[in-house]
Amino acid sequence: MTIYFGIKQASFLLMVNVVIGIVAKLLSGLLADSYGRKKVMVAAQGISLLAYAVMTACNSPWFSIPQLTYCMLLVHTFCFGMFGPANSAMLIDVTTKQERKQVFSYIFWANSMSFAVGSLLGGLLFHKYLFWLFLSLSFGALLVFVIIALFIEESYQIIEKNGVKEHVNWWTRYRELLSDRIFIGFVLACTFLTSLDFQLTNYIALRFERVVDQQSFFGAEIDGTGIVGVLLSENTLIVVLSTLVVSRYFSKFKDKHVMLVGVLLVTLGFTVLSYTTNLTLLLLIMAIISLGEILIVPIRRSYMASIPPAHARSTYMAFHTLHFNGAQLIAYLFLLMSSILPSEVITIFILFLRQVCLAFFYLNRLSLKLKKVHLLLFIR
Repeated sequence: MTIYFGIKQASFLLMVNVVIGIVAKLLSGLLADSYGRKKVMVAAQGISLLAYAVMTACNSPWFSIPQLTYCMLLVHTFCFGMFGPANSAMLIDVTTKQERKQVFSYIFWANSMSFAVGSLLGGLLFHKYLFWLFLSLSFGALLVFVIIALFIEESYQIIEKNGVKEHVNWWTRYRELLSDRIFIGFVLACTFLTSLDFQLTNYIALRFERVVDQQSFFGAEIDGTGIVGVLLSENTLIVVLSTLVVSRYFSKFKDKHVMLVGVLLVTLGFTVLSYTTNLTLLLLIMAIISLGEILIVPIRRSYMASIPPAHARSTYMAFHTLHFNGAQLIAYLFLLMSSILPSEVITIFILFLRQVCLAFFYLNRLSLKLKKVHLLLFIR
């Protein structure tokens, strides 16, 4: 989009794209709880496949239509937003509480691997082979559509009353969701924690660009922007190579202790990243952050899966994904603050974020324990 339209116009167009994704997520949860997970997934993937096909045609060797490409990007973003919550709810439907942490470890590894491979292929093919890149995306989308339509069964039985299927009352469902203090507390904790991840490509990246001089990296000279690229590559490589091994080793420990260690490692790492410019220390700190992420993600997703009631899983998962957008806003706020405040003050704010994360996770676990105690007393 930047190449087609320029930075300013592309920034506005991509902001519209984000808003479209938010609307789609909220709509998806309600539809998947009303009509079933598979129907939403098949419809979303089918329309996304058509969007990819049109984008392929619009970037062919014979003609190029950037405006239609952008319109199809909006369609794809809407479909991607529709697909995600329904897919997450189905995953919870078909797994037990004991299986989920391991399953989410596999998914975290697979996502990281696909991100690494996809980014590499995209970077290599974009300029010279854009048509073939879009063609391969279309083929991949077709393959996913066939797998979902033919080989995946519906996991959610719609509630019936007197032989009539009940559909979700949107206002009632979201009122129920917003009154769930455990869930809202968990989403806030995830928002603040994820906002730390965004610092590397926002505030920290801008600080590196401003203050970091040329440094030697295996015989090559790199600047601040290059260092960010190296750190991101290191993070992806560590996650891909060590997620399954690390997750299996730490599975013997209590989740709350592993989660605490993970949060401390991530926040300690980003605190140092926000202050130092030494490349050797940065590489060491990024390894620590990567380890923290490996510890946090499977437990966090497994814990999230245990919160929603069965009849509202898609709606809950849709709302939970909004923590990503909230984290982006916090990251942009830090970027704005960096224009008026020294880096030492920003570092203090990042430390404050750590305390907020820990407080929310602690209060959330305490609330869940009290809820279980009250339930046991009621049963007895």
